[in-house]
Amino acid sequence: ALFGGVGILLTIACVNVAGLLIARAAARSKETSLRLALGAGFGRLMRQSLVEGLLLTALGAVAGVPVGHAGLRLLLALTPESLSRLDASTIDGTVLAFTLAAAVVWGLLLSLAPLMEVLNADPCRSLQRQSRTAAAPIRYRARAGLIVGQIALSVVLLVGAALLVRAFVEVTRVDPGFRTDRQLSFRTLVPRETFVRELLEKIAVLPGVTGAGAFSHLPYDDLPNWGLPFSLESPIPPDAPFADARSISPGLLETLGAELIEGRLFTEHDRDPKHPVVIVDDQLARLLWPGRSALGQRLYVNVGDSRQPQIVGVIEHLRLRTLVADLLPQIFVPWQLAQRNPMAFVVSTSGEPLSIAHAVREAALSLDPRCAIYDVRPMTDYVESARATRRFTVVLAAAFAVAALALTCVGVYGVLAYSVAHRRHEFGVRRALGADAGHVLRGVLREGLTFAIVGCAAGAAGALVVGRLIQTQLYAVQPHDPASFVAAITLILAGAVIACGVPAYRAIAVSPMEALRTE
Repeated sequence: ALFGGVGILLTIACVNVAGLLIARAAARSKETSLRLALGAGFGRLMRQSLVEGLLLTALGAVAGVPVGHAGLRLLLALTPESLSRLDASTIDGTVLAFTLAAAVVWGLLLSLAPLMEVLNADPCRSLQRQSRTAAAPIRYRARAGLIVGQIALSVVLLVGAALLVRAFVEVTRVDPGFRTDRQLSFRTLVPRETFVRELLEKIAVLPGVTGAGAFSHLPYDDLPNWGLPFSLESPIPPDAPFADARSISPGLLETLGAELIEGRLFTEHDRDPKHPVVIVDDQLARLLWPGRSALGQRLYVNVGDSRQPQIVGVIEHLRLRTLVADLLPQIFVPWQLAQRNPMAFVVSTSGEPLSIAHAVREAALSLDPRCAIYDVRPMTDYVESARATRRFTVVLAAAFAVAALALTCVGVYGVLAYSVAHRRHEFGVRRALGADAGHVLRGVLREGLTFAIVGCAAGAAGALVVGRLIQTQLYAVQPHDPASFVAAITLILAGAVIACGVPAYRAIAVSPMEALRTE
């Protein structure tokens, strides 16, 4: 999706350059006609156009390399931990070769834009034509068509960015099902079976601590997850569904603020492997016992000696692996029945979480000098990291959209400024014949807004297709979200009005006597 955005932005920029080259060729029409009249062949003029186009893109590529290097450094600074492989990105020989090839290809394509002016040049008519005569319609139609295409592509980028922004806003509103505020998390190795209980007891009496528990896997961490197949049949069939399994201590779910639907949570007595117990989430309960209570039910799963634990509690599903989807059903096991090493700890505080980090570290070292704690951070960091990739995508998409909007405004301004400059004599005559400034102003604005409306209509159709392509990146937002389309089209129209403003002002500022005297 991002590579597609880069391609669209590159196309918009090249359309802008093509429009400028067409305008330059139109302004040099008399020079071209004179050279043809003096015997210059079309081949020589085409070679000149190709050389100018290639030189222009080569200079742009050379200037773009340091800009690209600075942009890459900024990109790496914004890269979230989940996309750490981007750190290996460098501007090497392959990248430079690709840049040179792109410059050559686009140079050739851009050189074709003004060739229409060269091939259609009629030396006799051009040299005989009065300088005040309007430019040939094909020149203006070509530039207008380019601007409409540019606006359409900009609408596609703006709608895509708006959809991603809306989806990110929805992600920030997702309730993960557990508390993250004022929670400190850390990891440590467990040297003996009683270490977890002893450390939790020491942490519980620290000033400012309101709760504590141990966890085999922290939410949104980068460690491999633990899955368990489960079934109501014995033996468990090979195609049995898997559950996201977590081994937890008593007090963990209370510390996280998990919502208990029925039953109870774990206590220190839930450690007998001959009579294993588990807590499940509401997804698993609905899957195995739809319309019935799961409390007291048994299922076959590899927990305890009997391999058939009893369900003592049902909680609301916790979004522990991703914020935007309910993945596997969850089974929570007493940590004594499924010991994991290292273990993660979550400490609920009444103040700033990091303020108790030193006291927690001292408590761990007092139990075993070999067990240093690590990965000490607030729980909010994990939630932010879960949103970081989407935020990174939104930032890039927004940057592309802003660049596209700026280039489109420049393009609209350029074609209108060109039109106003060539119609200077016409405006002077109209003013001399009594046309008021408002009439001229409305005419220029109508011309620019016509481009914008036609381009927006074409771009909206393209945005519907692109919206479906990026649907996997959206959460709680439809690809045809009306608010995103309205916001994008409003921005484009507002930009077009601003871009039309300067040429329109120049049109009404034309003095009739000055315009007529200029010719």
